[in-house]
Amino acid sequence: MKTLIPHKDALASLTNAARTFISSYNKSISANGGDRTKFAIPAFPLWAFAQDFPEKIIRISIQGPRLEEKAFYFPLYIQTDMKVIEQKIIFARIPDARPEEVPLEQALKTMPEIFPLGQRVFRTADVLLERNGWQVYNERWFKLTNSD
Repeated sequence: MKTLIPHKDALASLTNAARTFISSYNKSISANGGDRTKFAIPAFPLWAFAQDFPEKIIRISIQGPRLEEKAFYFPLYIQTDMKVIEQKIIFARIPDARPEEVPLEQALKTMPEIFPLGQRVFRTADVLLERNGWQVYNERWFKLTNSD
């Protein structure tokens, strides 16, 4: 499996945004008589995973939080010569909630205004995930000249 790892400064911004979002989301669940199975649980690492990433990347952009099934994620758009590829950086999971039961409005209002977050420096690597840990190897650093 391959991973795309944002630069450490972007990871710090994403971690901050995820923490703010999860805290606000869980408070809104609690305020409404909260069912613990609907609480968001943080997920790490804040990387995008795929079978492969393109060799020639022109631009990368990370967007604000979205919900799909039982996970919150930051959409990651990778622009190449030919197309735009969407990947996900999952930052929280909801153990037992259906998307229509999830109150997002309040949590989205508390988000810092950092999105879209352009990435100029990042790396790709092969990754081995085991239980609660990961091992990164065959790293390749990228430094783009034109980024948002």
